Amino acid sequence: MPDDKNNQQGPSEAERKAESSKAAQQSIDAQKKAKELTEAATSAGDPEERQRLLNEALQQEIASESFGKTAKYVSLASQERHSVTADSC
Repeated sequence: MPDDKNNQQGPSEAERKAESSKAAQQSIDAQKKAKELTEAATSAGDPEERQRLLNEALQQEIASESFGKTAKYVSLASQERHSVTADSC
């Protein structure tokens, strides 16, 4: 029977690492944007503008958390898959 290692289902470990890294970077970028928006809201004189900036900052924080969870999930899935593969050898 042929070796099925080269015929894997799903993304390769390198692809999973790249996706995890990409999601982590997106999380960092969203955190930075949220901080910038919060700082801008602090100096905004107009209450409506301040509220708009705070709402946008909140959305960026939510996005940051989501990307962070995605990065963690992809990373853990990659580690788990690597562990299962190592155990089956």
